[in-house]
Amino acid sequence: MRKLSYIFGRIVLQAELLDRTSEFG
Repeated sequence: MRKLSYIFGRIVLQAELLDRTSEFG
């Protein structure tokens, strides 16, 4: 259960990073 939330958090973090890089790029 804890692992699932960790993976979900990673996905959200990754999406935020992608949004930021696309804004700059």
